[in-house]
Amino acid sequence: NACDPGTPVCFPVTVGQIPVQPAVAGPDMVCEGDIEFYSVATDPNATGYTWTVPGCATILSGDGTNSIELLWSAGCAGGDVCVTADNDCGSSAQTCLTVGAEQTPAAPAIAGPLDVCAGEQENYSTATVPGATDYNWTVTGGLIVSGQGTASIAVDWTTPGAGQICLVVTNDCGDSPQTCEDVNVGDIAALPVIAGPTVVCDGSVTQYSVPVDPVATGYTWTTTCGTIVAGQNTNAISIDWNGCPGGGDVCVVLESDCGPSAQVCLPILGGDVPVAPIVNGPDASCLNASETYCVTADPNAASWTWTAVGGTVSSGQGTDCAEVTWTTTGPVQICVVAENGCGQSPQTCFDVTVGDVPPPPTVDGPATPCVGEVATYQITQADPSATSFTWTVNCGQILSGQGTDQIEVQWDTAGANCSVCAAAENVCGLGVDGCFDVEVLAYPTADAGL
Repeated sequence: NACDPGTPVCFPVTVGQIPVQPAVAGPDMVCEGDIEFYSVATDPNATGYTWTVPGCATILSGDGTNSIELLWSAGCAGGDVCVTADNDCGSSAQTCLTVGAEQTPAAPAIAGPLDVCAGEQENYSTATVPGATDYNWTVTGGLIVSGQGTASIAVDWTTPGAGQICLVVTNDCGDSPQTCEDVNVGDIAALPVIAGPTVVCDGSVTQYSVPVDPVATGYTWTTTCGTIVAGQNTNAISIDWNGCPGGGDVCVVLESDCGPSAQVCLPILGGDVPVAPIVNGPDASCLNASETYCVTADPNAASWTWTAVGGTVSSGQGTDCAEVTWTTTGPVQICVVAENGCGQSPQTCFDVTVGDVPPPPTVDGPATPCVGEVATYQITQADPSATSFTWTVNCGQILSGQGTDQIEVQWDTAGANCSVCAAAENVCGLGVDGCFDVEVLAYPTADAGL
């Protein structure tokens, strides 16, 4: 002032600078639901950082610092992540990083035929998905022959029945839901077996059929002779063989959506009425015995009807051999008729003699021999069929003749109830005993008083 200049007073002042514009570091492509980190280099002049993010993103931590943790919400399409470095002098220019967001692919749609035939090759595709890294196809009932990993494949369908084709699309964010389409894999009908008579008569009407095939849409029948009078395009037909003495072939083709089967044919022979059969077998038998009788084979015969006069057909009815049980003795017969679709042969009968075990023979000889005596006994009346005799004696012993019609007996024991018995035997067996009653006398004893 006017008196004198005073002592100067100084106040230190720091002149600051606005922070420089930062650069944002972090991923510029994310997936919905990802948590990512974004940061800027530390600026020594900065006292804080102001971050701005898209509305579909949430700062989980680090807000106000140079590094943040950011959640990209589901459905987010991305946006700009921006930051300014701040201090007391102001804020830097804003720096932004544009971030794109991907989603896992949606379930793909598969285009291609769903009704196919075994052995065919078909193409299947889906719309190209931007950003897709893989197309994973799987096939049931067929083989992928080309295109795996791309949006279009070729499939060779190999197995008839229920097939399936499935697809999963993959990108950097993961896999889409799997899409599957059911495929009906058809086939040509299998080769059928024709059922029906293989021998026919001129003018007869016969039926032929094949099993119903679920694949078949129709049945085309043909015959080299005769007329199909009913059933064309079904699995069973009737044929009139009028004018076909030599028969012919019956053929069928099964139609299906995948094409016709190979043709199958059944050769048919023209037939005649069977000739009278010739019976072979034993002409002698025994009561209640079972015997087998056969006829000479006749290629025209389809069956044989047997009857037994004096017996019972116990098995084989309808075949070329029958078993007969004879129930009556004496002259009997086995008769047979051969049959086919053209009629019956004349009946043939075969004569048989049925015997039985012999009746009891008549035995004769001494009725009152003495003890120790040797006596002869013989068969005086026996069935002419007898071939041997079986003797039994009580009160004595057979010395000779067993098996013949005469024996010698030594009487060893006295008694009134003795007997000589014989049973006759023939080809039918051993008959019932015929017995002769004998009283074996004892010699008088000496009187000791004489």
